[in-house]
Amino acid sequence: MVSADKDKSSVFKVKSVRVKVDSLKFSIRDSKHDILYKTLRPLATALVKKQIQKAVTDAITTGMEYVDGQLVAVRDRANEARTSPDSTSADVLRVAFQGRKEDREETGSARSVERKSQFKVVAKRNSAILPEHGHPSGWATRAQDRAEAAGTGESWHSDACVSN
Repeated sequence: MVSADKDKSSVFKVKSVRVKVDSLKFSIRDSKHDILYKTLRPLATALVKKQIQKAVTDAITTGMEYVDGQLVAVRDRANEARTSPDSTSADVLRVAFQGRKEDREETGSARSVERKSQFKVVAKRNSAILPEHGHPSGWATRAQDRAEAAGTGESWHSDACVSN
């Protein structure tokens, strides 16, 4: 983080966020292609690690920017309280944090719900998180091409059945 002394629209700036996923283990169960998954596991592990690192980096950056916005709002309220004779900055801060406490109590019960997270591989090139990685003749591209070809063809024959 870097202090934003001259910028009145923020208290601090997020300069950079570095995240490292040290070790990651996952398994694929009830698979008909065990040999394929065992050979592709190192590649998949590296890609999943990059995705997790990117997601955590983005989440931390977004969270810190949200905190910066909240601090700017509190600073502006305190400055308004200094200029008005009928309220003090302590009163303004107390009201601001009391509202935040009530919000946390309302959303706290919703967060206690058990989460069942899943990781899914989606074979659509349009939904790729890292589109610059991968090969043009990779399995995701071929799967998408076959799915698109299944909707075309003459009469009842599909172009997806035609071998390349």
